[in-house]
Amino acid sequence: MKLFILIIGILFVFAGCAINQQAPSVCDTLEPGQSVICDMADKVGQRPETVASFLKLGNVAGLSGKLYTAQQADKFISDTINHLKSLTGGLTYAQAVKYVITTLAGLSPEVQSLFIVLDDFIAIDTNEVLTSIDIEMLITHLQQQKAIVAPFILVE
Repeated sequence: MKLFILIIGILFVFAGCAINQQAPSVCDTLEPGQSVICDMADKVGQRPETVASFLKLGNVAGLSGKLYTAQQADKFISDTINHLKSLTGGLTYAQAVKYVITTLAGLSPEVQSLFIVLDDFIAIDTNEVLTSIDIEMLITHLQQQKAIVAPFILVE
């Protein structure tokens, strides 16, 4: 376990260096108020792409470290995408945070640690409704996560 935590730490350091070289953020082209996610990212001094990169890295580490199976990850991601696509009355930022907190509570501490990058976002308290741009960003990120999981499914 200690070796796993050390490896994750080293990967995050290297990823942090690589992430600093990313292309401009989607948020750079939006006005304040067009995206709640971009507005919240700005409040905590982050970019959605940076957070997404760390989550993807965490997913690879979790799958490689056998913290969960690729089938479990794929089902979780698919269920989340379907939930987002089924929303008709809108989703507030607070509801999204509650969903994340509730989901994380059911996971092992090792898996929870992979989501530490979300801590600053979870601390923000607002009931702003996520925009269609926000929902599209979330679904795009989740589809990218599915692409990461796919090769692991083939070897399980």
